[in-house]
Amino acid sequence: MLEIFFYGYLSSLHIYLCGYTFYYLVINKNISNKCNIFELAFYGAFILSLIALFLNFFISLNVIVNTFIFLIPFIIFFTFFFNKNFLIKTLTFSIPITILFVLTISFDGTYRPDAGSYHLPYISIINENKILIGINNIHYRFGHTSIFQYLYTEDGLTLLSEFNLL
Repeated sequence: MLEIFFYGYLSSLHIYLCGYTFYYLVINKNISNKCNIFELAFYGAFILSLIALFLNFFISLNVIVNTFIFLIPFIIFFTFFFNKNFLIKTLTFSIPITILFVLTISFDGTYRPDAGSYHLPYISIINENKILIGINNIHYRFGHTSIFQYLYTEDGLTLLSEFNLL
């Protein structure tokens, strides 16, 4: 249970920091304390998914690449864009998100057969290979996946599924 909380908290922080960095570099360099943190989370999830999709054209998203992508936003934020007020705000907003994440995983007793049939096999293909053109010809279930599958390979959800916590 503590591992789920820890990885959920790190995933939440990771997405917020990626969104902050993207917002600072691309949209507006003057980030105020009144900036919507959930909007930054959306930007973070979007940019992480696009980075993973782009990288997957050239390399597989294995553990080393995912760890590197996971650590880079923390290094960039604490080196170049450190903002104490944003960090405090992020740390406080990550706690309820993580608690909701833990409660959802812990008390969900229903069997989800589509995760093992559709999502997890595709995530394992992403982690083992670069993008395979024509993967839909192997089985139709690989032809209609979401870009958020790439986000799952990047964040702590992969770590949770590797340790059989999901």
